[in-house]
Amino acid sequence: MALSFERKDATYLSAARSIGFTGSDHGKTARCRVSGEALEDAVRARELDEAGLLSVFQQLRAKVEVIASHKYVRDVVEADGSVLVRTEDFNR
Repeated sequence: MALSFERKDATYLSAARSIGFTGSDHGKTARCRVSGEALEDAVRARELDEAGLLSVFQQLRAKVEVIASHKYVRDVVEADGSVLVRTEDFNR
């Protein structure tokens, strides 16, 4: 089933240099994130700081959520069960 994204929170994850956000599948929480590299590549920028990555994420949030949902439906998840949106996902 596709994810829904009612919660509009987003968190910078410094260890992974990514933005974390959550989706929901009939009450089940799905952890998602988008890599900093993917966000930078999407806007052709380099070395964005935390604020810059969060800003780009908000600009591209709708697209990132669609990509994350499609990956979730196809069960393309990381070893820990999370959904990771990468640069190549934007190009599909």
